[in-house]
Amino acid sequence: HQTKLQPFTASKSEFTGHIDELLHQAQIVAVLSEILLKDGMEDADDEDYAAYAQRMKKAALEIVDAVKLNNNEAARKAAGEISKACVECHEGYRA
Repeated sequence: HQTKLQPFTASKSEFTGHIDELLHQAQIVAVLSEILLKDGMEDADDEDYAAYAQRMKKAALEIVDAVKLNNNEAARKAAGEISKACVECHEGYRA
């Protein structure tokens, strides 16, 4: 997220210059978010943890939609939401 999604959504030129890679990275984040919720994954049964993963997935899919609509502002906003979900989650779940 910090090395791809944030930089690629920081400006219109970065967005258009990395559109294919941005789409791919957002799809990866969406899939990883889904994996975090699978039975057997650590903390998957914790409601708060699941909410963070769902927020991350929702924002990643919003980036996918923004790329399809060529909407840098929507992609930038969604990348910010991923950042918020990650930071808030890591405050409570990272050792």
